[in-house]
Amino acid sequence: MALGRSSNIVNSLLELSGLNFLFGLVGLYGPRKSRKLTALALTLIVISQVWIVRVIIFG
Repeated sequence: MALGRSSNIVNSLLELSGLNFLFGLVGLYGPRKSRKLTALALTLIVISQVWIVRVIIFG
């Protein structure tokens, strides 16, 4: 299995994990401050996640 040997994939998965954690924090604490800013932040996080998954899949 080449997953553990490719540092690019491992780094991308760590970034994806960090973004998932950030998504959870913003989703939990964001609505208390401002709904529009929360929606913007969550949208930017999701776009970043999609970009990282694209990089993982297509190299």
